[in-house]
Amino acid sequence: MIRLSPILRDGWSSLFAYFMLSAMNQITTATFPASSRLAYWQDVVCRMYADVECIPLSGAFEASVGICDLGTVQLSDVGSSPVDYIRTAESIRRAPGDHFQLCLLQSGRATIAQSGREARLGPGDLALFDAARPYALRFDDTYRSLHLNLPRHLLSSRVSDVESLTAHRLSGVSRLGAFVASMLREAETLPDLAPTLAARLGSAIVDIVGAAIEGELREHISSHAKQRSAAERIKQFLDENLEDSTLNIEAISVACHVAPRTIHRAFAAEGTTAIRWLWQRRLEMSYRLLEERQVSQVSEVAIRCGFSDFSHFARAFRRSYGVAPNRVLRGDPD
Repeated sequence: MIRLSPILRDGWSSLFAYFMLSAMNQITTATFPASSRLAYWQDVVCRMYADVECIPLSGAFEASVGICDLGTVQLSDVGSSPVDYIRTAESIRRAPGDHFQLCLLQSGRATIAQSGREARLGPGDLALFDAARPYALRFDDTYRSLHLNLPRHLLSSRVSDVESLTAHRLSGVSRLGAFVASMLREAETLPDLAPTLAARLGSAIVDIVGAAIEGELREHISSHAKQRSAAERIKQFLDENLEDSTLNIEAISVACHVAPRTIHRAFAAEGTTAIRWLWQRRLEMSYRLLEERQVSQVSEVAIRCGFSDFSHFARAFRRSYGVAPNRVLRGDPD
């Protein structure tokens, strides 16, 4: 069931405008008054993609979409003002979907959230999401993107457990990511094709998209999972050895049986380094020991938390917490 806004219920003129624009493979809100554009666009999105709620993130709203049919798949070129698209369990019950969408962000910034995962996209990046499950798609800026509608049975027959690969970023600078992005951009510029040829091209595109998802995205996810696992093991080791002031990357590498390069990559994925993380944990532990009066002197907590230079410890503590450690020990941190 498709929800019709008042625009499409008000009269034949609006319906005529909608279908004439569709026939020309170009739909735009520019033909409607500013006050009606959002409702009209929501109808367009519900008809073309899935039943969603469109929430504008700025004042004036404008949007357009160009459509290219490739047999059983559809490629569309979308541009709009900043907006959120929210698909809920209720909207799925109302209008089930049985397709995936591959989003190629051309300009702007986007975030795709689904199944507890979140993919943040910059220009050139791609991500997959599933219309059969709730999702949130946010475009923070005025944007342009290409969307490839992929029937579930076509993609599932090429990619095993494809549902687990949604809301993961496929980098536009990776080899297969760049190849898929280039292919979609070229496909959008093709002139009208005979139906048979369009269907063959659409099938080939699904093959290539499936190979890229299966080959590069799954490999990236597996690599990322290994890095997370390595980071968790290293963090456990560091937590258990906070008092060891001699810890450095080489010592951590030997103790955890992990190459220094792997350590750097694992913590870089979290925007930090192993040594910086260790220092922060030492400071957190020192604050807790001081606040709970588990020590009688500041020098004692410094030693217990692996700080061999007391003055360095005091400066780092003050930078982190804005107060001297002896004041926390006395119970007057303010």
